[in-house]
Amino acid sequence: MNTATSFLNPELFEDNEDDLLFADLRRFDTNGVLTATSGSTSRYSDGEFTVLIANVNRKPVEHLMGVDLLYWDQTAESFTLLQYKRLMRVAKAEADDAPQRWRYTRRNDLVEQLEKMSKLKVAPPVDSTDWRFVTSPFWFKFVRGDAFKPNDREVLKGLYVPAEYLRIGIEENAFTGPNGGFALHGGNARYINRGPFIHLVSRQFTGSTRATSEQIADLIRQNSDHELVVVAKMNDTATA
Repeated sequence: MNTATSFLNPELFEDNEDDLLFADLRRFDTNGVLTATSGSTSRYSDGEFTVLIANVNRKPVEHLMGVDLLYWDQTAESFTLLQYKRLMRVAKAEADDAPQRWRYTRRNDLVEQLEKMSKLKVAPPVDSTDWRFVTSPFWFKFVRGDAFKPNDREVLKGLYVPAEYLRIGIEENAFTGPNGGFALHGGNARYINRGPFIHLVSRQFTGSTRATSEQIADLIRQNSDHELVVVAKMNDTATA
């Protein structure tokens, strides 16, 4: 193997957060069809469920609400909003237990983004179709740098953590490493995997209530840099 070939060996690389976001933008589930609609948006449909997926990383929406990726369920008029965090690998000597070998240690970043999320006033459901499994539409997704698998059509594997649970855990110092510092990992955090998350989103158990969606859409309209307009009208028509 020559030097160039060795250097380009995919096994030597781990993806950063931008890479992981772009990969998830082009994936959702194996049961439907996903089509790229722009460089930062995709549309997924399985016949019963249609969702617009938008990458808002480094755009005004991220700075405003502390999220990187959003799912817009056109039928339920509901946003599910994700903030991505890349788990860092530690040496085996530091963590013999496999779930602890990938950690997230930047507590201040989580606190800052949770503060942005808390500014959205969540409205209660108006009827049974508007009810959600969790009150807040915000989630964190913690992803390993080696999560990308070329032939996998589902979203990347990761730890899906509800924002409100994460907030309480941080306040209680529930996420600690072996030396007492902040370290969130699969061994000390409650989370769901990608399969249950896909199911919750597609069955309208997650996301914003319709009144909360109106607030989010207004914020997007007011603060858009015109690179992304997620919702032009609060009905079945979404444009990007």
